[in-house]
Amino acid sequence: KAQLQRAIVALRVVAPNSLRAIEALLPILYPGMSMSYGSIQAVAAEGESRASEHNDSIDLSPIVGAALDEMYSQGDPVLAGVDLDSGHLCSLALRDSRGGDDWAEVLSQAKGQGLALAVVVKDAARGIEVGVREVFPDAEQRDDCFHAKYEMTKVHRRLSQRAFGAIQHEIEAERAHDRATRQLHGRFRKTATRLAHARRRCQQAIELHDAYEQAMRLAQDSLDFIDINTGRIQTEDEMRQQLKTAAEQMIVVEDVKARKAGVYLRNRAAGLALHMGLLREQLDEIMD
Repeated sequence: KAQLQRAIVALRVVAPNSLRAIEALLPILYPGMSMSYGSIQAVAAEGESRASEHNDSIDLSPIVGAALDEMYSQGDPVLAGVDLDSGHLCSLALRDSRGGDDWAEVLSQAKGQGLALAVVVKDAARGIEVGVREVFPDAEQRDDCFHAKYEMTKVHRRLSQRAFGAIQHEIEAERAHDRATRQLHGRFRKTATRLAHARRRCQQAIELHDAYEQAMRLAQDSLDFIDINTGRIQTEDEMRQQLKTAAEQMIVVEDVKARKAGVYLRNRAAGLALHMGLLREQLDEIMD
């Protein structure tokens, strides 16, 4: 019986499987054994209850740095926190919304178990920022590099596709114009107009792509803490200023989403560079 219960909980949590799938799997894993849907549901419910009791009893005081983020379960937000050192899931709560009040309540519960955050890594979600500031006002709020790189890369991919599409359109227009000039009654004037228009669009798309890519590469270089060519380690101020410069270059690009990515990067520049100060101190200690 105990082995079946462990199997049900493992299949539910680790895989995870639906209760119907577990009902079908048990006779395969344990030939000759079977359990009803209701019995499996009861075991899973008991496991959830015991897990909840266990989580509520854990001392979270050793955790000083955590990554906070929001996931979704069937459209509803799940607020989660993970210890940066151990990977322990220190908070996990299903909520109706993800505002500052929700985060404050979830973090207050963890604080009641000893959680005392000094460092928080997060994305640009306003609710996380407000909740952390209310419960842990002295915590340093750092922005994660993943979302910054993700937002920049998403725009770059879109501009690349647009540029390649414009190049292909120009090639097709050239072929159509060549065919028209070789035909006795070819409509070469019309195709010439289309070709000129395609060339202008292609040139604009390429210039747009190149301008954004230059800014994006500057931002990506900024996020590298060391210059590979010289071996020089960046300072926090240098990283922040270089990110702001890259952001301003994105903002002047004539594309709505490129400007949006630039504003995101500009607003997050200070938070993205925060970790560099501590990292620089630690590296200086090692080198000394």
